[in-house]
Amino acid sequence: MKQQRYRTPVVEITRDEAIRLAEARLEMVELLYGRPSEEMLEASRNCEANSPWQVCEWALHYRELQELKENAGREAGSPTSATA
Repeated sequence: MKQQRYRTPVVEITRDEAIRLAEARLEMVELLYGRPSEEMLEASRNCEANSPWQVCEWALHYRELQELKENAGREAGSPTSATA
């Protein structure tokens, strides 16, 4: 019997939609751990987080959102894309 293969469809989204999704994922992690990103950032800098997994999960989503926003600024021709 031949095994059936499943393919995941590729879905294209806009940059703004990607940012909204990243914000929602970050908000879910903040709610899960009961700490806003500002507190998580400070806790990670001072090694005061409850667990390494907590910091890793939060940092993954936080960095993803920051990169999306930075790239959006560069694409829009903001000063962050200027070279000296």
